[in-house]
Amino acid sequence: LSNIAKFEKSTGPVQIEREDQQRIVRIHSLLFGRDLGSVTKDLEEKLQKIVFPPGISYAFTGSVKDQKESFESLGLAVILGILLVYMIMAAQFESFMIPLIIMFSIPFGFVGAIWVFAATGFSLNIATFIGLILMIGLVVKQAIVYLDYAIQLREECDDIKKCLIEAGRVRLRPILMTVTAMILGMVPMALSTKQGNEFWQPLSLSVIGGLVMSTTVTLLLIPTLYYMWESRKQKSRPVTMDSKQE
Repeated sequence: LSNIAKFEKSTGPVQIEREDQQRIVRIHSLLFGRDLGSVTKDLEEKLQKIVFPPGISYAFTGSVKDQKESFESLGLAVILGILLVYMIMAAQFESFMIPLIIMFSIPFGFVGAIWVFAATGFSLNIATFIGLILMIGLVVKQAIVYLDYAIQLREECDDIKKCLIEAGRVRLRPILMTVTAMILGMVPMALSTKQGNEFWQPLSLSVIGGLVMSTTVTLLLIPTLYYMWESRKQKSRPVTMDSKQE
């Protein structure tokens, strides 16, 4: 061996790991007091400033990889939830346009949740995704309560504006009572400081923010969109006159 090798005492790895025919080194860490998303973002920013030698690269695995896969699955669940809600409303109202008008409150619900996250410092994680999925079914409920009664009044009155005003007067109290009950039910979880609050707080805050914003939109934007659509449909409807010949 002395003819082909040189022996030196030095330090080296006790175990060599390989994955996909590449040599790897795993670095493990635990989190305390911070969420996984913000820590991953900070690490990503610091690693991008480092110039690695050729052949050296890095990748996040473990909980970060699991979270990414969970986000993809939950994103698909959000899309399927929206489609399911639309199909149910289309069958209920026997119309394709009215469910679209009602679902205008969903994007504003997302905006309300994002505003709450920006104000409280929470980031998008699995808990907030679950809260957003829960919020989809809750935010459209207020618009359904409002427009369902307005459509019933339209069967007896041709004045669209009058029907919307009457529906708003009658349905305002049930809508506010329902939203208030939902928000008050989420407040204990939002203010909780016990074990597991890192999961329940963002979930409840996403629902609260979405409900507050979507309810405001329901009472203002949704009736306006319905009025514009019904007025346009009424103008495009041909006028017929019945005549009698003696």
